[in-house]
Order: sequence, then C-alpha cells, then structure tokens
Amino acid sequence: MRRQPKYRIAFLNPWSETAENQAFASLAIAAQTLGHNLLHVSTSDEILAAAPDFVIAVASSQPKTTHVPTFVSVHEPRVRYWENEAYFTNLVTYDGYLTISDSLNTFLRAFCAGFGKAPSVGFYYNSPQRQSVFADVASLAARKQLRLCYFGTNWDPRSRPMFRELAKRQYFEVRGPRHSWSYLAQGYCGSVPFDGQSVQSTYASKGAGLVVLSRNHALDDVISNRIFEISSVGALAICPDLQWIRRNFGDTVFYYDPWSSASRIASRIDEIMDEIAANPQAAVERGIGARLAFEKTFCAERMIENAIDYYENWRERTAAASNKACLPTIDVIIRVGGRHTRVIERAIHSISTQSQGQFRVIFVRYQPIDLSEITTRTWSRIAEFEVVDCIGGNRASTLGAGVKALRSQYFAALDDDDFWLPDHIASLWRVLEPLTPGKNFAYCALIEVSEDAADPKTERRQIPRLRPACGTIWDIMGAFGMISFLAARDLVEGLDLNAWTLSTAEDSVLIGHMISRAECAFSWRATACAVTGAGGSDFKNSATRREDVFEAFVRLGSRIEAIEQKFLEPSMSVWTQLGDMLRGVLEQKSNQALGETGVLVLEDGMISASIHDRDDIVLESIGFDQSNVHLAGTSVKDGEGVVVVPPQAPWAYGACIDIPVDDRKSDYWIVLEFPSIQGNLGIGLLNSDKSDFYSRMEAPRRAGPVELWLHVAKGVSVSQVVVQNWGPGGENRGTLAAAWLAEKKS
Repeated sequence: MRRQPKYRIAFLNPWSETAENQAFASLAIAAQTLGHNLLHVSTSDEILAAAPDFVIAVASSQPKTTHVPTFVSVHEPRVRYWENEAYFTNLVTYDGYLTISDSLNTFLRAFCAGFGKAPSVGFYYNSPQRQSVFADVASLAARKQLRLCYFGTNWDPRSRPMFRELAKRQYFEVRGPRHSWSYLAQGYCGSVPFDGQSVQSTYASKGAGLVVLSRNHALDDVISNRIFEISSVGALAICPDLQWIRRNFGDTVFYYDPWSSASRIASRIDEIMDEIAANPQAAVERGIGARLAFEKTFCAERMIENAIDYYENWRERTAAASNKACLPTIDVIIRVGGRHTRVIERAIHSISTQSQGQFRVIFVRYQPIDLSEITTRTWSRIAEFEVVDCIGGNRASTLGAGVKALRSQYFAALDDDDFWLPDHIASLWRVLEPLTPGKNFAYCALIEVSEDAADPKTERRQIPRLRPACGTIWDIMGAFGMISFLAARDLVEGLDLNAWTLSTAEDSVLIGHMISRAECAFSWRATACAVTGAGGSDFKNSATRREDVFEAFVRLGSRIEAIEQKFLEPSMSVWTQLGDMLRGVLEQKSNQALGETGVLVLEDGMISASIHDRDDIVLESIGFDQSNVHLAGTSVKDGEGVVVVPPQAPWAYGACIDIPVDDRKSDYWIVLEFPSIQGNLGIGLLNSDKSDFYSRMEAPRRAGPVELWLHVAKGVSVSQVVVQNWGPGGENRGTLAAAWLAEKKS
C-alpha cells in the first residue's frame, strides 16, 4: 500500500563519487517504489528550485539556510563535529536529527537539551534498497569462486596495513577509485558505477563482503553502509566486533577484533574463509538471516518511511506549538525609498509567513515611493501598516523616526532588501519570553545571502558566525545585526533620537543602548537573512564610515564598559570545552581497547610490534640537528628530544623534520617515538614539494610511550615528517624522543 500523500524529499549532498552518491542512487530507487520523489541537491539555491517538502542533509559541512524543514542524517562519530567549529555550529541549525546509532541517539538528545531543541531523534540511515538478486554462496563455495570484496575510497589510512596483508590473498578483491588504492601492489579490481545497484550486484556475484571502520567509528560504536549493502543480497558479511552489530545482526555475520594487529586480523579472516568453505550451508543460513534483519529494519524503503513519519510528526509538533503560543503584536521597522516594491515584497512576505506572531509594519519613507500595492493587500499575520515620512532623511534619522512610531510592547527591524526565515520570531520568542518583561532582548545569527553572479553550483548562503556576542566592544557590536533582534520597546527609553548626523552605524547606537540595559539571550539559530552583493547595502564603504563609527561609539560613551562587562570573553568556547571533554572520553576508550600498559605501537593507526622487538628491520636514525628540524609555536629541543607544542591554530605545525632524500628500492617506514602525548596531536608525511600530505594519522593521547609508524611505498618521494595539532588548537603537547627510517632487511 503506497503512502498518501506523495512527498518530494531533497537529499542535500555536496559531494560527488562518494558513498553518499551511491546511497542517494539506492534511496531514490526505494523512494520511487513507494511513490515518492527523492531529489539530489547540493546548494540552497537547488533546494529552493526543487521545492521539496523537506530536506535530508547528509554532510556536516552544510548548515540549514533555507525555509524548508531540514533534518540531518547523523552517521559520523561525534569527534567529527570537533574537527571544525563550523561542523558543530552547522549541527545547531537543523530542525531535526536522524540516526540509527544508539550512541549518537544519546548524544543528540543531550545536544538538543543543551541548545533548546525538542529532544526528538528519528530512526534513519542512508541505506540501500531491497534487492531482487541473491548471492549463491553455496555454488560459489563449491566452485571455489567465493571472493571477499571491499568497496571504498580508503579515506582513512589506519586500515592500510590490513589491506596490504589481505591483498596478498587470492580470495580478496578491492574496488573503488583507482587513486585511492595506488599503494596496493595487487588485489585492486577496478570500480563500479554509483547507480544504486552495481555495488550490491558485485557482492552478490562474489559472495562475501568486508566491513572496515575507522578508529573513531569503532570507539563510538558507529557503523557504515557496508554491512547493509552486503546483507541486502544475502552475501556473507565479515565485520568488526562492535556492540551495535552484535545487537542487530547477532550470529548472522562473521566477526574479527578491530583492535588487533593487521596480521592477526588477516589471519582471523583466513579462518573465516576456511570455515565458509568447510560448511557452506551454515554460511548460507547466516546470509539469509542477515538479509532478513536488513529487510525488516534497515532497508531504504523502511528508512524513507521513517523519515516521512519524522517529518509529519515534526510538522504536527510545530503546528501545535504555533497554535498554543500567544505572542503580543510586534512592531517591525522597515526603511524604504531606494528599492523597487518587488524587493520590498520579499521582506513583507517573510514577515507574513512567520510561524508565530502578529505584526504591525512601520514603513519609514526616505524617498517618495508608492506602497499601495503592498499596504492594500491582505497579508497573513500582518495586522496593520503605518507609513511614516522622513523624506530626505539618512539612515540615522529614518531609524529615529521608526523608533518614535513604536506602539507595541516588542519590536524588531528589517531592511527592505533582507528577509527572515519562517521560524525567526518563534525562535527568538522562545529565549526572550523567560526574561524580565521590559528588559528582554533576544538575538540570533545572520545568514549572508550573496546576490553576486556566480557559478550556480556555488553555495550563496553562508553563516559567518554562530555564537553569542563576547570580547571587546568592537567584537560584541559585530555580533549583532539590525535585522536579527527582538526587543522590548522599553529598552529604547532614554535614547537620544535627535540631531543625529550619522550616515551609517546608527544600528550600533540603537543596539548598544538597548543591550547596556537589557537581559540578553542568544537563540543559537541563524534565521535572519542579510543580502549582500548586487542590490544589497554597501554602507561599510561609505565615505563617512570611520567618522560615523567614531560618533556612534562616543554616543555609547560610558555604556561601553558596562557592555563589555556583560559580554565577557569566556575562558574557552562551548565548542572547545566540549571537544576537550570528548577527546578525554575517546582517549579512555582507546586505551581500554588498545591496552593501557607498555608501548603502544601503531602502524598507520593499527596495532603492530615495536621496531625494537623486531629482527627483520634495519633502522636509520633521523637526527634532531639544526639542519633538519624546523620548530613553531613553543616547541623546543632539549636533552630528551623535541618537545612539540604547536601554535593553537587548527592543524598548525609544531615541528617539521626533514627526511633524508634517497631512492629507496623497497617500501619503508618513518617511525616516531614519543614517551607520552598530551592533547590532540597528529603526524603526517609531506610529499616531495610539500604541497600536500602523502599520509597522516591521529596520535592517541597517552601517558605511556607511543611508537607511530607511517608507511612509504617504494618509488614515492616524501620530504618532511610533521607533528601538528589534529584539528582545533589547544593545550597539545608531545615529546618526540626519536625518529627513524625503518626498512625491511633484504
């Protein structure tokens, strides 16, 4: 039975030739089967052109910037949102959250509680559709043609040692973009189209598939789409032993220990392949069981229906909240005269389509303009228009005229070329209402909308800042926009509205006066859209700008100190504090998984044996002398080696050590020894011209010794080994005691 009505669902994905594109193709087939339409979009313009009922966003790099309800599919480990502050603030912008991960569900509910959102998390994942093909495991095993496949872009270097081991096996096949697998001497078998069918068909024809997860996925018990693609055709899945997989697939899949060394994992997979060959019928029953589990709970058809249910519930909750809310009439000041009424109508339409509130619009005319086309029409939620003439007035005098015309208890302002998203007033009111009446002031972040001609694939909507005001007076005032506040009218009492000579910066005088007296609340939303570029305001380039700013701050006068005291710079941002705590959590989990005692040895991120315990390695020291060590931040050389403390900028280098240039006739490793690592460090190898990384890995926080190996294929030229911040800066430190070039004995 097909669901009524039919929905248009946008799939917001900026990438190409990635797992998300493969997932979209599968989901689109499932949606069509159900009678819905899934539309691939990459930008806000494409969302608006597609006119969907709702959006599923799949990349942490994209915030919500349109009026269309947008829910994010959270399928990445938590640390992803602390790699870049924008990813975290983007997470704040969405209307709702979707995941199948128990750990992420817990995180998202806590996140919603912390940022004033409804703690409703939907059950959804970008999974493949039901399949008509079925892997003939018994026949493949009988003919000794069963193969173990892995599909991927190999973005995580941690698994490379394992793939190098498995590539030596005749049964193993790797598929994906050729450049991602160039380090393998054998085992690469090409790529397949991202069409929603070919990956699953390949698993069916080969009989088995491998699931591999990054370290952070495993620590957070977050899975990938591989298990669904494999099980969708009844192929045999060999998976890392995680609680989520055990709980949902039980004994229908095979397991290996993801925290073992590459050689141990490969040996375990050898055992599994022998077990399948010895008892193919039992393996067939596993595949059938996994497929049933997939089709019952995780297939794309189920996920599309779950997403629609989530949207319908969200819509009902939103409507109920809107009907229940009782907002007073709000005055909105709009200064007009220099733009066509078609532009002004966009601003008025955005007021009319607010989800909550009633409005009285005060037009202040600084040039003659016929507004009858607007004022004589009936607009939803707009109870009254008032036209105030201030012909010939500048920005300051027209604002003053608008403020003098205020009659309602609360007011806002909107420039005639800007607009609000539909939940702008509702989101401001939620944080304003609990404050003391008459002193309450709420504000939000701005969405900058560029109207300059550009590549249609370029995103024109950006959120430059999504955090509360703090810092110096200049920083504080820069966090407020004229179109982004909702304030009590009482806050303008005592404001001198006469004899303003300002041509610009009048908003700073008004807002500064109000916030010096107000109880202020930040909504953690970006709902006010400021148009820039062609047709937008260019007041910052006014000839009188500097004089205006000076006069504005003189008018604030003694209030400046009070404002700075009210908006003190915190010792660290919310994002930084939470990120430090999360990294501590992951450090503890990592130590428990990898072992807390002795030397921790990671080869490209995987457990290995120390160079000092191996007799098949030749070592060549990379010394720390003046000729080859380059330090930054507060890094220094001492008797123990190099104490690396990078600058606090994200990804900043703390130490670069030149590698002896040599034509190596075999693979080799760069090996670094640390007595301990504090904070958030990573190491990497730069290519020959230092334009990019050849390989990188995160260094685990650890009080004990750590030995880190980076593999280099023969014939590849690298120039430097780098020790850097891994993501945002902080109190990150490690003592590099030794650096080696290690090569197997011939």
